[in-house]
Amino acid sequence: MNRELLVALDARGDLEVSACTPEHGARSQEAVAALGPIPVEDAPGRRRVDLEIRHQWPPDFTPVRSGRLVCMQPWEFGGLPAEWIAPLRDVADELWVPTSWVRECAVRSGVPAERVHVVPYGVDIERFRPDGPSYALRTAKRTKLLFVGGLIERKGVDALLESYLSAFSCDDDVCLVVKPFGSDGVYRTSTLEREVRAAAAGSGAEIEVVDENLDFASMASLYRSCDALVHPYRGEGFGMPIAEAMASGLPVVVTDGGAAKDFCDDRNAWLVAARQVPVRPGSWTLSAAGAWWLEPSRSDLVAAMRAVVDDPGAAKLKGAHGRRRIVEEFTWRHAADRAAERIAELLAPEPARSAPPASSDGGDASRSGELGRELEVVR
Repeated sequence: MNRELLVALDARGDLEVSACTPEHGARSQEAVAALGPIPVEDAPGRRRVDLEIRHQWPPDFTPVRSGRLVCMQPWEFGGLPAEWIAPLRDVADELWVPTSWVRECAVRSGVPAERVHVVPYGVDIERFRPDGPSYALRTAKRTKLLFVGGLIERKGVDALLESYLSAFSCDDDVCLVVKPFGSDGVYRTSTLEREVRAAAAGSGAEIEVVDENLDFASMASLYRSCDALVHPYRGEGFGMPIAEAMASGLPVVVTDGGAAKDFCDDRNAWLVAARQVPVRPGSWTLSAAGAWWLEPSRSDLVAAMRAVVDDPGAAKLKGAHGRRRIVEEFTWRHAADRAAERIAELLAPEPARSAPPASSDGGDASRSGELGRELEVVR
């Protein structure tokens, strides 16, 4: 996401941008090459910049040595941690969040509303599109339902597995395709992957697990090989696989609430009813807003999956509406334009209290802050 936003900002031509990441040396050549001429540094603060944007986990609230500071942060559990509120108020100049739901949660948690702005993520609509090669799945079933993401409770894969196995049998012409992410990294402690694999090896409704490491082009082909994305999340900050699937022309089955409601509606998605339930914080302290996620209705989830299977024509129509929504509002160009609006506001010269004296060469001294701006995105 940092890479795509940087490239889109650089393409505008009105900002000097650089990337800062200690991971540069470990990154693939594809990732490094995607940055093109954008310079990459291994540590921030070595030179003066006008604005530093930090988009990383865990968030870094260290004061900047120069210029302004933006913290860019999704969140999935309702209220933000109480430990974040003071630095977001006193250290950062702005908090950028990817959806209006996260913004609402941040404001409810105590972050001043004027400091919180929605800068959405985007999708590469030339890569993720309906036309193009399809991934070679093993299944011969007619309808392929797809899940992409970490096999963890927050993503709702347990609710999906339970609902799918109760709704369909091996005699139904349907297969659930599962593409896990993070199994060897951030989600390696989850036990749900074992349940998914056990179900795939069982005698119930067909499940195919895609274990191959997929590059961008292969991921795009996987979306095209399926008929709908099913993502009954309990908590998301944005839901990138949802947006990528929509850009690829797939209808989506998603939770009716939370982050994805910025781009999912009845025209392009089946919205699964859900109720808000409190959750215990992990290592963070509850803020004034509390902490919660959404529990999706199993009956609604079953009905939505059956609708995809029973009416392919309606599914294709929803998919077309979804593609149009992403193309019109959620590309990386849209994200960069929104970010650039905030950057311009943050770097605008302070209004002069009185007219400044004319410079000796006849120039306008008030323009000195408008030139040579540099932007650094830190991950």
